Amino acid sequence: MARQPEKKPRIATGPTTKEGKGKSARNSITHGVRAKGTLILADESQEDFDRVKQGWLDEYRPSTYAQERLVEEVYLNDWFLKRAARRLHEAEAALMEHADAGWDELTEYQKRVELMLRYKTTQERSFHRALSAVQAFRKDLWARTKEEFDLKAKIAKVRAETARKCATIAELRRQAGTPPGLEPSAERALQRVADAIASLEESVTRTRQRFPGDSDEIEDDDGPELLGCG
Repeated sequence: MARQPEKKPRIATGPTTKEGKGKSARNSITHGVRAKGTLILADESQEDFDRVKQGWLDEYRPSTYAQERLVEEVYLNDWFLKRAARRLHEAEAALMEHADAGWDELTEYQKRVELMLRYKTTQERSFHRALSAVQAFRKDLWARTKEEFDLKAKIAKVRAETARKCATIAELRRQAGTPPGLEPSAERALQRVADAIASLEESVTRTRQRFPGDSDEIEDDDGPELLGCG
């Protein structure tokens, strides 16, 4: 008996029904997952996009060009991710709806689900990269703000310390103005006063050196220089 040739497995050629072929022909137009140049598709609305955009703007409140660009990447990728998620849900619904279809057509729907899943996964990565970038920027901004706040607190402390020393120097200078002809004990006391003045003035100088430039640039609320007794 002649050996019968083995049957080759059927190769999926796509949908075979008229309806299936029509849907397949429109796939590249309708799903729009890769249409990054098209912001609003036919089944989307400007109002929905504006809502997504405003939500992220309210969340991060960008105030510089760099911040605006980072937040823009977040809300655009969020919008495209929502689109990819909708297309995946639509593909899964179509697969369930045609569960009784022929093998070829069913295979085509399964492939579409897998394709939409890949698109969604890729878009999720893009979204999370953009979100991580803006979060890292904000964290760095907070760190720099805290550093600036700590520096201002230090300067305020130095301002108070310097004012106290200046007041002490002024009092010591007043005491040093006592008329001559004093007893030796009084002269020794005046020498101690002079030494104290010199010590305090040296301390003020060291304080100035801790914040070079502040004595010329940073002023009190009333106008006098921050560091220095005048």
